[in-house]
Amino acid sequence: MTLLRAADVEAILDRDRRRRAEEELQRALERQTLENHKDGFRQGYEDGMEAARQCLAAALAQLHDELRRLEKELESGVETLVETVLKDMVGVLPPEQVLAEAVAKALRDGDSADPAVLHVSSGEAPAARKALQDLGCGMEVEVVDVLRPGEFYLETRWGQINIGLQDQLLQIMNTLNGPNGAQA
Repeated sequence: MTLLRAADVEAILDRDRRRRAEEELQRALERQTLENHKDGFRQGYEDGMEAARQCLAAALAQLHDELRRLEKELESGVETLVETVLKDMVGVLPPEQVLAEAVAKALRDGDSADPAVLHVSSGEAPAARKALQDLGCGMEVEVVDVLRPGEFYLETRWGQINIGLQDQLLQIMNTLNGPNGAQA
């Protein structure tokens, strides 16, 4: 059996302590590396999610703006279509019938006991008188030279009621647009 000197035993123990210290250092390095990877992954994930949120928010804002633009375009198209259809529908009626219908509606909507004067263009005066006679109404007809065909109004003690085609179309369009100008 060989005996080891104290210096050799100390060297062996020292080498063993260094080996264990290196192993412990290696494990600590591996733990730290793993923590760093986890932290990096977590930070990368958070950064990626934040970038995605910002990208989605920008895309959503852009889609919202595009939707508003398309809604306005659609509203304008609907207004134009409604106006065109109404004009086409009324346009197939004889002007005398348009006048008679407008006067009849105004009389139905108003106070029939209230004396009124129907103001018309010179070319529509005969048709207006006939329409009023057909309705059994003795309302006075007054010619206003500045009125164009299709423009007529009732004058009552409460004021003037525009009942011409353009006025009715404007009223319809205002109703469609709602109180704030938005499509109803």
